[in-house]
Amino acid sequence: MHRTTEVHVFIGCLLDFDGTIIDSTEAIVENWKRLADELGLDHQEILRTSHGRRSIDVLRLLDPSKANWEYVSAMEARIPSLASSPAVEIPGARRLLESLSSRQVPYAIVTSGTKVLLDGWLGVLQLPRPQYVIVAEDVRIGKPNPEGYRKAREQLSLSRGVPDQFLVMEDAPAGIEAGKTAGCKVLAVATTHTVEQLKAAGADWVSHSLIMIRTVSPTCLKCPTFRAGNCTGTVKRLVATQASPITRKDKKEGDISSVFSTFSGRKSPPLPERFRDLKRNLTTGFEEQIQRSWDELVEVLKVRTEEVATKREAIIPQLKFSDIQAGNVSPADVAAIRRTGVAVIRGVMDKDVAERLLSDARQYLTSRPFKGFPSTSDKKVVYESYWSPSQVKARSHPNMLATQSWMNQLYTADPDQRIDLSLPLTYCDRVQIRPPGDRHFALPPHVDGGGVERWEDRAYNHVYRKIFQGKWQEYDPWDLTGRLNANMNMYEGPGGCSIFRTFQSWLGLSRHGPQQGTLVVHPILQPATAYWMLRPFFKPTRKDSLDGWKFSLDDEEGNVYLHGANPGTAQELTPAHHPHLRLAETMIPYPTVDPGDTVFWSADTIHGTEMDNSGDIDACVFYIPSVPLTPNNARYVAQQREAFLKGIPPPDFPGGLGESEFSDRATVGDIQSEAGNVAMGLSPVKLDGMNEKSKKLEKEINEIMGF
Repeated sequence: MHRTTEVHVFIGCLLDFDGTIIDSTEAIVENWKRLADELGLDHQEILRTSHGRRSIDVLRLLDPSKANWEYVSAMEARIPSLASSPAVEIPGARRLLESLSSRQVPYAIVTSGTKVLLDGWLGVLQLPRPQYVIVAEDVRIGKPNPEGYRKAREQLSLSRGVPDQFLVMEDAPAGIEAGKTAGCKVLAVATTHTVEQLKAAGADWVSHSLIMIRTVSPTCLKCPTFRAGNCTGTVKRLVATQASPITRKDKKEGDISSVFSTFSGRKSPPLPERFRDLKRNLTTGFEEQIQRSWDELVEVLKVRTEEVATKREAIIPQLKFSDIQAGNVSPADVAAIRRTGVAVIRGVMDKDVAERLLSDARQYLTSRPFKGFPSTSDKKVVYESYWSPSQVKARSHPNMLATQSWMNQLYTADPDQRIDLSLPLTYCDRVQIRPPGDRHFALPPHVDGGGVERWEDRAYNHVYRKIFQGKWQEYDPWDLTGRLNANMNMYEGPGGCSIFRTFQSWLGLSRHGPQQGTLVVHPILQPATAYWMLRPFFKPTRKDSLDGWKFSLDDEEGNVYLHGANPGTAQELTPAHHPHLRLAETMIPYPTVDPGDTVFWSADTIHGTEMDNSGDIDACVFYIPSVPLTPNNARYVAQQREAFLKGIPPPDFPGGLGESEFSDRATVGDIQSEAGNVAMGLSPVKLDGMNEKSKKLEKEINEIMGF
């Protein structure tokens, strides 16, 4: 893990509050809208004049009769209690305040809010209370006037210090101007404004997150290693800014079609000869057992495929989120999910919440040109959007995380494996809005999680060891042995996944179902997986016959294939290559879903999409996979966190500027819960139980995340 540290020494810290320590944007906006309605003003007009300024200064412009402290204090005292969306702490803020206090670093809060507002939010969020504060009532003129920061220096009894020995932390241009005019150095935090706006305002440094800020004791300043920025121990100094702990290798620009050979128009040539050796090494000594197991497997598939073709979507298990929440899911439902590999969870979010997320997402997506698929059309089906406020809110919704936690625990892990299945991490994925009549987004049957890697990577092929030994009935698709260390992206494909997902999943945003462009799945998990893993080792002996296939390392023409698996793409399945699966009859659409429902399909489930949307409304979903807590997954999330803060695509996805220049993209304030902050790597992990294994895992994860 590569770290770079800049060392800057100051004798005191002066902290802005709203936007720097907390995010109360929604509550403040609600307050200004209420006032605008009282004054008969346009909402946007009042919002344009209010950010980063004292309420009394705004009122002097809009209604001088109300510009008095009695009115302002009464108005601001109500904000915490009337807010429909409470304030949230900026990730890293609590630790920063606690660290400043514990190390006796002189600091003060300098806020444009009143004392009652500051006290209200500190009480609601139970944040450490600073000894020194400068509030709106303490100054004659608010920011960008420097009076507040000058008074704060005097409060700290450090007025003899040179001004640039003080560090101001701010989020708004007005505050940056105030700090600079006061002669201080300013570190801007990109929580409410873009990096470009903060740089233009004159900030000396810009950080994407308070997580990257460290406070330490003066002892470390005597250490030359530390002063050179190369400290590898527990960093202890007054203030240090730390760059991203993990470097990423950006991918080329592209879209979802890059994942598939057939979908992107590429033909699949025979594989190199080394794959013949690979196939031989996997099966040497087990040829006879594999032949017998294949013959048994073909007979089992005759029964299972007929069952699916007859029952169709009725075979897909359907659960209620309320039953998951209450612990009332029946053993029969659990068994059905494990048998099929798929599930529908009803009511994970309220319908009106999901519909509002879609409405906001549409506005975000249509207000500017967006990359996506199909690339040749102005109207996209799958948008290369990862950071819309709606997506971030959906991923961090407490019910979504609770559902993922429950689904993750359908898997079993060895006691020695470094994993916690109860605590989900967030994997940020795309948006689908499939319009009526669309035939572009006809995804072929495929399996995520790599292509040739399942055979080639040693850890990955260990997952399927029973299949390669001719014991497919003993293969447990829910056993995590081997999966956590598998390399699923050996060839750095444009859509390759470097994180372990227990399930792929999406949140339904519109009502849609069969024949309306929905997902289709092959709900035969264990025998189907055994079949397509063994398929490269068999060839027919009679034309057009599904019986009598024999073990062979190559095909009829002597070429080597892993039928549908190619370097750098997903595993694809076709009726020609995989006739025993009866894909034309057994790729089953999900039942009709309502906004707020979620669908899940396991790591090895064959899935695709319907050929077209024959309905009369858009089929809309957010892709939100399930990801358990592991060290490797945490490494990815640490990189993804930096992508989020910068607005660029996540590491696994096609690169480019992404949404980095969009001023309305999501911020940390859009995260809906503390569990959501943890899942995004914005708050430290705290594991329950805290046995020795949990303690070690918690420590390892938090070190990876930079805590």
